[in-house]
Amino acid sequence: MTTPRVIAVLNELLAAEGSNLLPYLANCTTFISWASADDVDLVQGMVDEEQEHLEWLVQLILDLRGSPGPRTGAIEAGSLHYVELHTLLPRIEQAETRVLARYEAAAGAVAGEPRAAALVSRIADRHRAHLDELRRLIQRHSHDKGSVAPTQPSGSSPGR
Repeated sequence: MTTPRVIAVLNELLAAEGSNLLPYLANCTTFISWASADDVDLVQGMVDEEQEHLEWLVQLILDLRGSPGPRTGAIEAGSLHYVELHTLLPRIEQAETRVLARYEAAAGAVAGEPRAAALVSRIADRHRAHLDELRRLIQRHSHDKGSVAPTQPSGSSPGR
């Protein structure tokens, strides 16, 4: 794959990261009743990792002599602040699933560039871990105002 195409794929992933709802969950903690401080710490840890993804993607794009695309936000995030946790977590899980699917689709497209392939794999692994954590949170909070179930069984991922 040519370097310009790798840069384009990395920019697509950068845009996908920007549209992910998980980072917005940390902004909602003030308005949401969490079961424990451990949940808040877990979410903050995932959000910090999501920020690292952005930084790593931008750095690799620059290293490849590319230009990172503009950062965009998730339009759906505007309605997250006053939503109850039992309805919010499944929406965030769905967004995280979509982002992971983008990484899995991009893996083959960047296979010819070792640095890009390694980074895409590393970030995809983190997204899988985040999905597992989100699904555990959903299970823990399923007693809040009715049943909340993950949209996919634990351990599965889109396209597999």
